[in-house]
Amino acid sequence: MYPTIKPEKKKFHTIKLFVDKVKKQVHEIKMLMKDGGTQTYEIKSLTPNTVLADNVFVFDTKSFKADQIVDERDGK
Repeated sequence: MYPTIKPEKKKFHTIKLFVDKVKKQVHEIKMLMKDGGTQTYEIKSLTPNTVLADNVFVFDTKSFKADQIVDERDGK
């Protein structure tokens, strides 16, 4: 996977997803960084089809100062 929105602003150039073929689930994520480093995330447990309230995905700007918010959306 490669970043498509403002890739010049991203600190990584590639993301590799490793999928367990039996479980059909992502079990590891590797981010290849532009500085030559690698960040690895290991998924130890995954609960599929979890029901979450809509407010879990709402970013409350009132909890932060204006200089703490960086909006990286591409004009959307």
